[in-house]
Amino acid sequence: MALELPSSIEQTGLKPHIVTGVLVQICRAIFSDPETIEEPNLKRYLWNPDPKLSRIQIESIYRYKTEDVQERPAVIVKRGNWVIEKLAIGDAYNAPLETGFEENSHIVVGKGTHTMFCLGTTGLEAELVGTEVYQALPGFLAVIRKQFCFAEFRVQQIGEIGRFEESSVHFAVPITVTYKFFIRWKLLRQTPEWARSLIITETV
Repeated sequence: MALELPSSIEQTGLKPHIVTGVLVQICRAIFSDPETIEEPNLKRYLWNPDPKLSRIQIESIYRYKTEDVQERPAVIVKRGNWVIEKLAIGDAYNAPLETGFEENSHIVVGKGTHTMFCLGTTGLEAELVGTEVYQALPGFLAVIRKQFCFAEFRVQQIGEIGRFEESSVHFAVPITVTYKFFIRWKLLRQTPEWARSLIITETV
């Protein structure tokens, strides 16, 4: 299952739900074909677009339903905090003039995290699902950085196993990814002056 490049991402800027969707899509790709699953004990847990046929649930946290998971393993993707940090005084960014006016151009860096909670009805099952996801992620990192304009995208950690808060029957192994991206904008001279801003996501 190939990643799809949002056609307008450089014009609209990177959105939190886009990153969530990318990670959900990657995890579904991992579990869509037994040939791509390294752990023999997980090869029968194949994801299927039909919830009735799928042996593993892979969803975002806001589409997760405990009754849908039941006693199946799952991967639930949840966004963490996004932090905006300065790069220059006044966020100033020197860019070529395009209109004949000295437009105000600015740039900041965004930092964010997403966590994939790998669930199993036993601790071992959760560990196996987490290991499968962790081992597959490095193959996607370069593609993600390029297609989605990240300055950095990497696996930060595999967290300790514990109970999944939203489920009384599942253990969870959290896998966290971190990323950085640049946000550049310019104030466009209109009437009234400086009335509109144009936001661009780029790797610079």
